[in-house]
Amino acid sequence: MGQLSVNRSLEIALGCGEWKWPHKAKAAETFYKGEHVSIDSSGWLVKATDTSGEHYMGIVAEPSAAVADESSGDREVVVIHEALVLLPCVSITQAMVGDVLEIVDSTNVDDSGGTSNHVKVGQLVEYVSTTSGWVKLLRATA
Repeated sequence: MGQLSVNRSLEIALGCGEWKWPHKAKAAETFYKGEHVSIDSSGWLVKATDTSGEHYMGIVAEPSAAVADESSGDREVVVIHEALVLLPCVSITQAMVGDVLEIVDSTNVDDSGGTSNHVKVGQLVEYVSTTSGWVKLLRATA
């Protein structure tokens, strides 16, 4: 588990209500394709974590590297919202189909997600294996 350091290929079921929207990024954050992102308590796009005050937004559509001397809001990152996506999970079971999964880090989701803030990601629609499943991303909450 952990933060992405390379772009990840995305498997998205098209025609399931997905849409893309640019969000203003926090300074000095590099975003990788396929990474989970949230809006922090200051209103900037950040890598998703189990952090109080964060609101899950979706998955990065295209990579965006941090720029030297940038300020928060100088750069926009396109985010995929409300898609049906095949996601890596920590440890899920068939019995969890229908449950809402939570963020673990910018790469993984799980039924118990973070240990304290429970940042919700989406509903498990189809179980694939203990480490992956099709998840319908929730509507952005920020």
